[in-house]
Amino acid sequence: AGFYPSFMFSFLIFPAVLLGALISYAVIKLRLKLSSSKLKYTDESARTRLFTLLFMIVYSLFTGVATKHFMLFKCDKVQDVWYLVADYRIICSGAEYNFYRTLAIVGIGVFVFGILFGIFALLMCNKKYLHESSTPAAEMYKHLQLVKKYGSIYGDYTETNFYFDLVDLARRLLLTGGLILIGEQSN
Repeated sequence: AGFYPSFMFSFLIFPAVLLGALISYAVIKLRLKLSSSKLKYTDESARTRLFTLLFMIVYSLFTGVATKHFMLFKCDKVQDVWYLVADYRIICSGAEYNFYRTLAIVGIGVFVFGILFGIFALLMCNKKYLHESSTPAAEMYKHLQLVKKYGSIYGDYTETNFYFDLVDLARRLLLTGGLILIGEQSN
């Protein structure tokens, strides 16, 4: 089968999961709107479950997707020709390789760093409401909503280190990406 199909799978997994989650959410909203019976969930609970599911999937897939993207840049020189270490049938030059390398660069920018910066921006924009002690009494409902939606990201940490999950994701990214790119060349 080769490396390229598995790379395309890892490239398309995040958009496919996001699309599936958004379609599911749209179906739930439509059902809420059209249903005359008393449903056991609200729009807010559906949105909360959507975010919980998406964060669980992102944390589960993040390192594997990042690894697959970085693997496209690891080439080895054999008899004056550079071959992809992940699949020695692929030469690290030419139109097809350059197309996939461009996709990998886009994937690293959008998925890998985009997810890290997106979650960081989400936490920073809502920093005031993340913890009960820092939330104004009149806006406690915002704190409760954030705990339900994003609590899995920061809930286990104190006010001063609420971003630690991002540090852990970045650490895993550096370990996997660094080991792939540097490899045996350095201890």
